[in-house]
Amino acid sequence: MVGETFNLGEWKRQELVRFWLQYDTGEDGWCLFGALGTWTRDCAVCRRKEDCRPFAASFESVYDLIIPRYNTSTTLRLPDGRSLAIRDKHYPLDDVYCWVNGWYDLDREAAVNNYTYLSEVSAAACRSLEQAVPNYRGISMQMMFDENDHDSAQLAKMMASEVGNVSQAIVDGMRLHAAAKCLMSGGRGGLCDIANCAMRGCRLNSDTLGYHALRNCPPV
Repeated sequence: MVGETFNLGEWKRQELVRFWLQYDTGEDGWCLFGALGTWTRDCAVCRRKEDCRPFAASFESVYDLIIPRYNTSTTLRLPDGRSLAIRDKHYPLDDVYCWVNGWYDLDREAAVNNYTYLSEVSAAACRSLEQAVPNYRGISMQMMFDENDHDSAQLAKMMASEVGNVSQAIVDGMRLHAAAKCLMSGGRGGLCDIANCAMRGCRLNSDTLGYHALRNCPPV
């Protein structure tokens, strides 16, 4: 998601430890990879304090800057026929990521403010991803970074048009990204992104996305 800068230094010169180590040992991958940036460190804090609202709110100033006030939306279409009009041309991957994984369809108030609800939703999503994503236990941090770079480039091209067709490969990439986050903490690590999605946007109707930054979503 936005803010996930990948200044890896020496990390980039070697294959990173696969997440199944954290999955099997219970070690917190968010702490292990804390040196990657605030997106990992702040998520570790969110989980430790059992309060992810500050994590989600930390992105508000960024979204306030990059979500355009004027309506220049692009309608993206998924292979299953669903469509969604989005405005974020700076980093559209966030919207596609939240949408594909179903996180724009949750109880936003609970996802931001109720840690028990958030944990249960995250665990259920991770169980589903474990069944759906090939080589689930073999996903590495590097695989997530590479997929993220590729998908971001493809989506940026689509946002130059009024309509874009999202390929199945990108859909699969969004699920791989979510699965990687799950594996960072024993199959329950995706909750920070879910809270961020809930704070970031809402479905105004079946095919149009609203944004907290535009104040057209109910407050949470």
